[in-house]
Amino acid sequence: MEIYDRELKGMLLFSILATSLGWKVFLGSKASIFSRLNFLPEGFVLLKSIVPGEVNIQKSIIESGHKVITLDAEGLLPSNGESGVLLRFSNESICHTEKVFLWGNEQYDQLMSIFSEHSSKFEVTGSPYMDVWNLNKRKGYATTQSRNKIVIASSFPYPNHFVSNKSAIQAVYSASDNNSSNEYFDEIFLDEKLQSFVFPQFKNLVLYLVDSLPEYNFILRPHPSENSEVWREILNGYKNVTLNETGSISTLLLETDYLIHFNSTTSIEATLYNKNVLTYLPNSIPKDLSSRLNKYALMCSTTFTHKETMLDFIVTGQITKKDTSEFNSIMHQYDDTGIGQSSKNILHSISSLDLPVVTRVERSSFFIDFNILFFKKLLSYSIGFLDYKFKLFFGRYSDRYKGYLYGKKKQPDISLSFIKELAGDFYHPLGLNPKDIHISSYAKNLFIFSKKLLK
Repeated sequence: MEIYDRELKGMLLFSILATSLGWKVFLGSKASIFSRLNFLPEGFVLLKSIVPGEVNIQKSIIESGHKVITLDAEGLLPSNGESGVLLRFSNESICHTEKVFLWGNEQYDQLMSIFSEHSSKFEVTGSPYMDVWNLNKRKGYATTQSRNKIVIASSFPYPNHFVSNKSAIQAVYSASDNNSSNEYFDEIFLDEKLQSFVFPQFKNLVLYLVDSLPEYNFILRPHPSENSEVWREILNGYKNVTLNETGSISTLLLETDYLIHFNSTTSIEATLYNKNVLTYLPNSIPKDLSSRLNKYALMCSTTFTHKETMLDFIVTGQITKKDTSEFNSIMHQYDDTGIGQSSKNILHSISSLDLPVVTRVERSSFFIDFNILFFKKLLSYSIGFLDYKFKLFFGRYSDRYKGYLYGKKKQPDISLSFIKELAGDFYHPLGLNPKDIHISSYAKNLFIFSKKLLK
């Protein structure tokens, strides 16, 4: 996993189902798993993405005796156009993967348009994250909860990144293929231009609504990569706003009737819960930037070009239910009555693959390389901390420490008791007995799921 708030529950449900079928599962952060590749039993490593810039990690996984499979955690609403596909996949990264599991036919068509020679590796299964959303919906939470509570999802990592405004751009360069064309970067960075154009106006919208509706309770949820301090400063003094930075956003969506967003995946989830989904698109957005808006996020949203009309919509209690018939294009079997169907699809596919059979004779050098990198980062973070706190280098290296804080924000330390508590929500819906599943701690932020043997 990379971002716990986004991925933990889905991967936890998947792990429990896999364990019930006899698999032994190691669930943890990228760092906790990659640093122990040589010591884990040979098996399949389910990566949250196979971006071109991390092919070396795939090679190291294979050298350590494992096989790579993947389901892109960000594959529901990827960036538009060919560049959106090339940011997440490359010919080489797919070559080093046994199976690429896909959210729906839309993602399949996108990959086939560029990488048709790898069609045998592509399989439309749905996503374990969808399994959790469907479980939430079936629990009966998707009904009216509170008309005076509004969730606002801010999705502007380019102009408001946690580390610095250049960090999101640098992340794109790091994830991209070394041979990426100028045309590719021109297209993908239209997303940066769109966010930078809308962000100031989105901030004005939030202030306008918060100021105009003092009797409403607002919950503002920044994107995991955003700098929440910017929002904290903007909203300082308003008692009807709560800044929410951690945990799954699903809980917030289930407890409200309104979601306000911009080009966000949360729009899909909120629509599944039968919520009012509103989006703000200033009519001054240039045409070339409007092309970067995701059609599915727009499809499930009521669009406003003026903040005054959005305010009137909320005050008068209007309700707009959106047609979700086309959701089957992006979410395979999203309305299936079974619980955990996407996870079951993936597990069925994995069961048909050949297991790694080569016993390691020599350890891959990746373990040494990874830990050398760890100590280099530790030194870099230490320098950054001194500069951040005491300006020893006039702030030149302070972003290094902010990078460390960003990593901890995405992957905070989690305890075994916390994992067991979350797991408790899934046993009964999946028809499983918690006494049959054993969960233990293998290392820091790394947990083992195994089936208990009958005595």
